[in-house]
Amino acid sequence: MGVGTITPVCAVDFQNAGDSTNSFLILPKHSNATRAGLNTVEGAFIYNTDNQRPQFFTGTEWRTVNSTSA
Repeated sequence: MGVGTITPVCAVDFQNAGDSTNSFLILPKHSNATRAGLNTVEGAFIYNTDNQRPQFFTGTEWRTVNSTSA
């Protein structure tokens, strides 16, 4: 599926979605409590509202995406 393109380069292509001021992706938002109830697969991404950071699922656990720079 492509958004803003008729020739996607991957399964879901958002490369040309939006304009120069609206080119971003909003992850699904979940707390630790709602995250626990998800039927999740390896590679899933969410925004954790409890720690205010993106997280991904490894297949066995959630890992937080951390940054050491602004």
